[in-house]
Amino acid sequence: MDIYRKLQTECSLKEREEIANFLAINSQKNFLQNLNYTQNLSNLDKDNFNEINMKGFAKAKIDENSSLSKNSVSIINYFKNVSGYNSHVPIYSEKRVSFSEDGNTTNNGYISFDTETVLNCPQIKDSLLQISKNKSIGAYLKCKPKLYSCNTFWTFKKDEKLLTHSWHRDLDDFKFLSVFIFWTKTDEDYGYIKFVEGSHNHSRHEKLLNSCKKDWINKSFDNTYTNFPSCELRDKFYRLNKGVPNGYGHNKLYEKIFQDNIVKLCGPPGSYIICDTFGLHSGSPVLRPRLVTWFRFGLYENLAWHYDKNAVSDKHLDLIENYSADIKDIDFSLLIP
Repeated sequence: MDIYRKLQTECSLKEREEIANFLAINSQKNFLQNLNYTQNLSNLDKDNFNEINMKGFAKAKIDENSSLSKNSVSIINYFKNVSGYNSHVPIYSEKRVSFSEDGNTTNNGYISFDTETVLNCPQIKDSLLQISKNKSIGAYLKCKPKLYSCNTFWTFKKDEKLLTHSWHRDLDDFKFLSVFIFWTKTDEDYGYIKFVEGSHNHSRHEKLLNSCKKDWINKSFDNTYTNFPSCELRDKFYRLNKGVPNGYGHNKLYEKIFQDNIVKLCGPPGSYIICDTFGLHSGSPVLRPRLVTWFRFGLYENLAWHYDKNAVSDKHLDLIENYSADIKDIDFSLLIP
């Protein structure tokens, strides 16, 4: 994993894309068949696939009467009545806490739930089955999606800024997708995801930064940005915080430079978005408790899988067998200890 991290940290944006394509081809046991996951897509899946490619995200179109919408109340009640962890992901917490409407049981604004607790929710299986029918995920990854992270978390109103409310990039894998399902209402007041459109890959990155060239030049005290965005400067921008290129620490810069490129992603209960969260993104404050599930799909045993430890325990292997038996279009092997 140290080599994996070093590669991710030091490679250019273009090299990152090339490595991702290589890993996708070789992630399949039958990779010599060179399966084309962009073939036989429905028109809706093609629209989602093109949106993710162009923008870095897609708002999935669902029917008001879909099972996702119908399941939202039951899922909210389930996660109000099971204990969780005092953090936005369990690995960062040292204690379990219970839900309260005012969020006073958690000191950092979040309660999250481990993989076993999430998968044991009766309605989550059907929700994941609905997600698996969206073939744009496999098309974008160029392989059968490997589920490596399964998290559900509450966000509560707090006076201070929360951890996920800073602009950043996720560095889980060389290529991956996050699917966020909103179980409670999300909008300007009830929380949403902010995303810098086009900040997710090499080719879109160039177009995005080129559109901001005038702003960059105006903010430069020398000629550093005269040739912006050359390949070299694009990669410098990607590494603004040098060490690990996750983008943290530059909120004001992103808000100023990309003010015309920031979109707000939200929707009614049961709606979901597919998002390449390598792109710059941020959460937002909430006025009331907000419940979100994310499923993350990648290529391999990646960094997030390694650090977050999302596998179930040996005694719950039947959970994974049960999911695998009914959901054929997702690879669950990374959730097996």
